[in-house]
Amino acid sequence: MSIDFEKLFSDLDNVYKACPDLPCIKCGICCSSPHLSFVEFCYFLDYALRAVSQEKLIEIVSKEPEPSKRLNGHIECPLLEDKLCVIHGGRGISCRYIGVPELSAGYGLNEPLCPHITHENMGVKVTVDEIENALDVLAGYNAEIYEYLSEPYYLDALNLQCWFAVCLDKNITQPLFVKLRGIIREKFDLDFLEPYYKNTTRIKEKLDLVDRFFEFNEQQKPQEARFCMEQVRDNFPNTGAYYNTQSHIYIEFMNSLINVVETDPDNRPGSDKGR
Repeated sequence: MSIDFEKLFSDLDNVYKACPDLPCIKCGICCSSPHLSFVEFCYFLDYALRAVSQEKLIEIVSKEPEPSKRLNGHIECPLLEDKLCVIHGGRGISCRYIGVPELSAGYGLNEPLCPHITHENMGVKVTVDEIENALDVLAGYNAEIYEYLSEPYYLDALNLQCWFAVCLDKNITQPLFVKLRGIIREKFDLDFLEPYYKNTTRIKEKLDLVDRFFEFNEQQKPQEARFCMEQVRDNFPNTGAYYNTQSHIYIEFMNSLINVVETDPDNRPGSDKGR
């Protein structure tokens, strides 16, 4: 697949330039491993390979993830050095908006995500609609490359460590991820990272469970399907927020099927009465 990366990165620049200047004091409090859409990860790589040494990228790739002390379901950002981002100019939209007071509730917090950024000192009003519109633009860029937010993987964004797993772990064999790996590796020379890559996210196991869930669902085995999705939800902290929303939706759906079977066995999937 041919992608005009020059135009794509120029378009991304325009999206990023529209993000507000936040009164950041560079304390690192709100930073967690960035969740990047596919096109944003490509932008990140393009920037990082020019701005950061190979030794630093090797350190980032081989670093063991640590759970975020502040944000549930996230991990600490491997890009911070003395509380400063080593690829600040290549950061994604989640980093450019993080700290905006309106986002705190979205992270499940009852207090501001950043205590130093307030409506009073921002100087510009940022609305949730503006943020959602920017995300919609990014979604459109990604949708031109692959089936964005489609079954079974619903891939809108991955944390940084998971993207490196997609790039470097050839045991990940799902066609969507093989396709994205091919696009990345054709554009960027990442061979120097391969000897240092460590499987720290277990995203391959998570993707395999997603596949098993859909197999059980097609076989009309709701209990087995629910068990798979519960594992997807609970057992992969280093994959960040990936698949969090979908797992809850599917578990609720499986519970509804199981309740039908338990209350009226004749309505179980595959029974004559249920047809």
